Amino acid sequence: RDVLQMQQLLAIQAKVRERQAQLSGRMATLRERVWWMLAFYGTMGTASFVRMARLRRLEPLPLNVVPFVLVPYIVLYQADYAYGNKSERIHRMAEEIRREQHWFNEPIVLPSPSLRAKYLQMHADLNAERAAHGLEPLPHWAQ
Repeated sequence: RDVLQMQQLLAIQAKVRERQAQLSGRMATLRERVWWMLAFYGTMGTASFVRMARLRRLEPLPLNVVPFVLVPYIVLYQADYAYGNKSERIHRMAEEIRREQHWFNEPIVLPSPSLRAKYLQMHADLNAERAAHGLEPLPHWAQ
């Protein structure tokens, strides 16, 4: 019975880590995409401002100019993924997101009280072993 509970706890912990990895990866991808979009809109805004300054009129860029700026950004975005280090940047960013306390600090609720007792015992044993090696105790990932 103890072995089965330990297996259940390890499977739950693996699922929690998998979920955190997937969520942080999606968040990192979106953050990276937002940076590219900000660069695009910044370029469009600067070009529009320069055009208004040269014409001395309050007339922004016409919409038919957008594809001439948008298409190079799309190509550069894809080239950065294909030939650059975008995937490494996203991976590093995902690791940083997992370390941010406000995203992944809430412990999950275990489905049964018997699992909770086994979890507390397992967690105490692991932290005692870490303390014996001079390492900091791990925070609770379940309650």
